[in-house]
Amino acid sequence: MFSDGRIVDATCDGQIADKGFERVVEITSGTFEFQKTSDQYPTRIQALSNTNLILDTLRMLDERKQ
Repeated sequence: MFSDGRIVDATCDGQIADKGFERVVEITSGTFEFQKTSDQYPTRIQALSNTNLILDTLRMLDERKQ
């Protein structure tokens, strides 16, 4: 989920926050659907930026595979 353009939460396969985001990043096929809403979501992912979050997540996933 996004808030003001920042990734603040993710839910995937029963996982939430950072673990949910990891699952989303591992998806290799399919489609994504984005919907705008006025609902407020909790900020469960703390990152300096989306770029940092994505790079840190990819690094962590890569390290697990080694």
